[in-house]
Amino acid sequence: MKNRKNRGFDYYLSKEILEDYKKKSPELRLKWLYTANILRKEYPPDVVRRHNSLRM
Repeated sequence: MKNRKNRGFDYYLSKEILEDYKKKSPELRLKWLYTANILRKEYPPDVVRRHNSLRM
């Protein structure tokens, strides 16, 4: 993990992990995104605001 001032953080994924992810079906990856969005809707507004501030 590499900290950067006022930018949140980065993390490292190995090539193997990325290759495994690419092998997952598009339907499964979309289901993960959909589920994450549903969960995020239940977060308090201040948490969503903080998450948005960390996006680049």
